Amino acid sequence: MRGRRLAFIVAVLSAAVLLGGAFFHLRDAAAAWLSGFVLVVGVPVGALSLKLIGRLTGGVWYSTLEPTLTALSLLIPVVGIGAVPVLLSASLLYPWVASGALDPSVGAFYLNAPLLVLRTIVAFVGWSVLALDLLPSEGQRGRIVAGLGLVFHAVVTTFLAYDWVLALTPGFTSSAFGTETIIVWMLSALALATALARDVPRKATYDIAGLMAAMIMGAGYMVFFQFLIIWYGDLPDTVKFYLARENAAGIVLMVASLLVGLVVPMFLLAFEPVRGSIGRLRGVALLVLAGIVLYRGWLVLTLFGPTAWVLAPVAVILSAMVLVLAQGQTGGLLRRIGEEAGHG
Repeated sequence: MRGRRLAFIVAVLSAAVLLGGAFFHLRDAAAAWLSGFVLVVGVPVGALSLKLIGRLTGGVWYSTLEPTLTALSLLIPVVGIGAVPVLLSASLLYPWVASGALDPSVGAFYLNAPLLVLRTIVAFVGWSVLALDLLPSEGQRGRIVAGLGLVFHAVVTTFLAYDWVLALTPGFTSSAFGTETIIVWMLSALALATALARDVPRKATYDIAGLMAAMIMGAGYMVFFQFLIIWYGDLPDTVKFYLARENAAGIVLMVASLLVGLVVPMFLLAFEPVRGSIGRLRGVALLVLAGIVLYRGWLVLTLFGPTAWVLAPVAVILSAMVLVLAQGQTGGLLRRIGEEAGHG
């Protein structure tokens, strides 16, 4: 009870600070919320994708982390509320909303506000249905649902990765960014689940360490080679994605995210004592989460003013406290709904 009260107080204070910042600089406040939203939404959605994969593959890692992944994925309906401020402030964040798409045909069929809202609603409704087990989740039918769910997840994430992040830089597109987002979201969920999970057997730590290393390498590959191909091509409409983020703060954030979230964790995971110890593995998981935070900041905050930088941590704290309160207040209800649907 005391923990929930503290979480409520912190949430109220954070909301007050965020609203105060919005009064002085609405656009930067909206950018701060977007940065926190894209970061936080990745945890429950990434947990859902890991659950779907686990249902298809099984494994010690999945049986160990499944309760934590379930608890995180059940927060998808709650975190979906965070998309509302993003949609309401779209004209402040995305140039195409105010000025229209560069290509009128693209504007007619993709870059328009009603379709942005529709894609967001479809994604969160679909994710919530899967997270709450409102479809068959056991046996052959459950595996079919899991496979189709992964296809749905890949498609909507590819769209929303552009909608929420890439659309901040007009004219830039990347076929790899959707896959990168899927991997980063899974990695963030795996890292947080590893940090929170209890009673992790030694064999599971090796599986989790291997899975974490694979995801780190996958995310690093997508980020680096996307940069290499775009920079080598020297195409103005694509290179400007990086030129817009080449200020001093952006360079510091990118280098720090690579060191903290990729280089150091991969170095540590090379040692057997780290892979075989849940305590050490939790330390690596926290480093990975810190790297993801820095990377998300580089993607969004470097395009906005100093107020966004100040308010971004406040937005993350507010989102985290709301999720803590939601887990305590509605977690049991959502879990019962899922269990009834799964067995009904």
